[in-house]
Amino acid sequence: MTWLRRSACLLAALSASFPARAEGPRDAHLTGARSTALAGAGTASAEDCSASYYNPANLARGTRSWVCVDYSVSGATLQPGGRSEADHTVHTFGAGLVSRGTVLGVPFGVGALLSLPNGKLSRIEGIATTDESWVFDTNRPQVSFGALGIGIEPVPRLSFGAALHVLAGVRGEFGVGGRLARPNEYDSELRHDVDADLASARSFGLGVAVMVTDHTRLALAYRHRARIDQKIAGDLAGDVGEPPSTIPARYEVESVVTPADYPSALSFGTAHELGRLQVLAEIGWENFSEWRPPDGRSTTRLALGGFPVDLGDRQQPLADLELRDRFVPRLGFEYRLLAGPPRELRLRAGYAFERSPLPEQFGTPRWLDSDRHLFTAGAGFETSFGDHALRVDLFGRLAVLAERTAVSESSLGPALKASGKRYGAGVTSSFGF
Repeated sequence: MTWLRRSACLLAALSASFPARAEGPRDAHLTGARSTALAGAGTASAEDCSASYYNPANLARGTRSWVCVDYSVSGATLQPGGRSEADHTVHTFGAGLVSRGTVLGVPFGVGALLSLPNGKLSRIEGIATTDESWVFDTNRPQVSFGALGIGIEPVPRLSFGAALHVLAGVRGEFGVGGRLARPNEYDSELRHDVDADLASARSFGLGVAVMVTDHTRLALAYRHRARIDQKIAGDLAGDVGEPPSTIPARYEVESVVTPADYPSALSFGTAHELGRLQVLAEIGWENFSEWRPPDGRSTTRLALGGFPVDLGDRQQPLADLELRDRFVPRLGFEYRLLAGPPRELRLRAGYAFERSPLPEQFGTPRWLDSDRHLFTAGAGFETSFGDHALRVDLFGRLAVLAERTAVSESSLGPALKASGKRYGAGVTSSFGF
């Protein structure tokens, strides 16, 4: 029964792994280089392809339609390292579209956005509860993000919008069956099959924007909670040995994990122009009290010779932690160095402070997190030719995680102080028409 034991051990290892939470789209640079260079203060100002994420009401604003292509790279240096430290960089590829027009004289716009971390729909690596895990900063669990939005300006200076947000991963099943012969394994008759389909979690975003004056805009945006579960199921069935001493055996396992859970968020922002300088300020509220920790559930069943063996169900043991809701202030600056047309050059910088929603812990689990200071910078160049335009936006991003005691001393080990840095850079190329 070596084949059966090896296969059972492999499935048991799969079912015993549980992933940490994936970072949100804003942290993963999935939403455009311009808004990222402004520390994410895009609620009142994002009119490019990222509007479907930040505020769909902005889709009705602007004078051009755009096709966008994104690329970004991110990594981290975290202490202590733990199992979930970024031991490799993540390359994110994305594309977007915003199309604007009028219907019966009413301005409107539609937008779409898609981002693929490392060019894949999903990637998961398990982390045990006894390991140190950066639950909000790991870039190992990755899921793709998509958005489809529409905005309308029913009256001058006032626009509304709504968007559908989608997190996508995969579900899979596989099976192995047949007869395993001993001692000559070449006489074995085995067959296998693999089946996979798309798993998705749908959420929504709402927004409103108003031009108070020719130089000042106010905006409010809401993004509802999004959570996605992924499942893998396996079945090993067949006969072991040669007649008349064959033994029928079956091993089944089903494991469900949660690679992403993004809390609801409400953002209020303003954009004010002072000559060539635009100042953007934003305050966001994130409802982490509804966030569920990374968890997993697995069920295993074993039958030998027609007699079931009860292996039980396994549920991730979790501490009863009450995460704190948080307010996140963001501040961005954009200066028009060349005021064009036909050419424009803009310099950007931003700052945000994100308080950790994770309280100090005792014992299991050993999750790590810290308050962070976010510093961003970037530039954008645009040239127009006739009715068309070409824009290139760049950004750099550094998040400094202040040192704090994340886990107190317990039977699992000494106290852990969390600190580190996250960094990233990216580019968005856009064609306007």
